[in-house]
Amino acid sequence: MSEIILYITILVIVIIIIKEKKILNTIVFFSVFSLILAFLYFYNNAPDVALAEIAIGSAILPLIFIISISKQKEYVVISKVNDDFINSKEGELCGYGYAILKEFTESYKLNLTIIFDNHFEFEQNITGIFKKTAVDLIVEKDIENDVYILKGRRSSLLLNKLDAMIREYDNILLLKLLGDESNE
Repeated sequence: MSEIILYITILVIVIIIIKEKKILNTIVFFSVFSLILAFLYFYNNAPDVALAEIAIGSAILPLIFIISISKQKEYVVISKVNDDFINSKEGELCGYGYAILKEFTESYKLNLTIIFDNHFEFEQNITGIFKKTAVDLIVEKDIENDVYILKGRRSSLLLNKLDAMIREYDNILLLKLLGDESNE
């Protein structure tokens, strides 16, 4: 009976992890998930796997996540557009794209830095810019389809949260690129 309760609890925690908006809460729920999973391993006569799950899943991985997140203080965006989406008027940033990015970065307590550059040299291999610099996102516009394209690393956890924020906008497309994808 207690095993069934643990299975149900795991399902509830997974749903909470998926729905949770704050990354630190997600990390805590992930730790709880790993702890319950360790109990299930133990109930199923795998105490060695349970110990490994407690050590790695409940302690080490959440610690790595927290350290990584605490080291990131700035979210750098290169904007190849300067219109009503993101623009700079008299030194002040504005536009609905800027408002989205500002809300996104404030939810993670990050400083938003937007660099306007229509001549940035990353046309051959866009992911090279992600590897060589601290750029998190690139904003471009497909003029033919009147769609704004946000490009970022697929491995970024933050990018998944941004994707959830922009789903309601029909004119914003998020491209998640692998480490070796090109801009073709």
